[in-house]
Amino acid sequence: MPAAPSWPRAAARAAPSSAPDRAAPLGAAPDPVPNRNPVAIVLARANRIVRGEDYRSVVRRGRRSATAHVVVSVVRRPVGAEPGPDGPTRFGFIVAKTVGNAVTRNTVRRRFKAIAHDLLTEVPTGHDVVIRALPAAAQAGWPSLLGDVSRSFARGVEKAA
Repeated sequence: MPAAPSWPRAAARAAPSSAPDRAAPLGAAPDPVPNRNPVAIVLARANRIVRGEDYRSVVRRGRRSATAHVVVSVVRRPVGAEPGPDGPTRFGFIVAKTVGNAVTRNTVRRRFKAIAHDLLTEVPTGHDVVIRALPAAAQAGWPSLLGDVSRSFARGVEKAA
C-alpha cells in the first residue's frame, strides 16, 4: 500500500483548534481598538549610537548628570566628527544586569527609547547622549523616569555647551 502524505490530515486537525472569527452582533458598537500590537516607538538609525567606540567616547568625555534612577552623559560632537556638529542628536542606552532580569531590563530600555523619542523634538542638534540605568530605575514609574531623564539631559546639554 502506498504511503499517503501527512499534510492534509494535519491541516484538517489544525483547523478546528484555531479560534473562530467573531463578528460583532448586529446593532452593537464596533470595538474602537481591534486586537493589534501597540505601535512601537522606534528611533531612526540616524538617532542611535550603534558603535561601541562611540559609547565609550561619550561616557569618557561627556558631561555627566545623575539622578536617583539614571546617569546621563552628554557630549557635543566636534567639527571633524563623522555625523558632524550639525547632524541629528544620537541616543544610546546602557541597562546593566544589576537593574534586573532580561524582561525588566528590556522594559527599562523601551521606556528610555520612548523618552528619547519625545526629547528629539526639543533638543539641539549635534549631541551624543548615553543614558545609563541605575538599579532603582526598575521600580521607577513612567513620570519619575521621564522627569529624571529630561532634567539630566537639560543639565548635560548646559554643561556640554
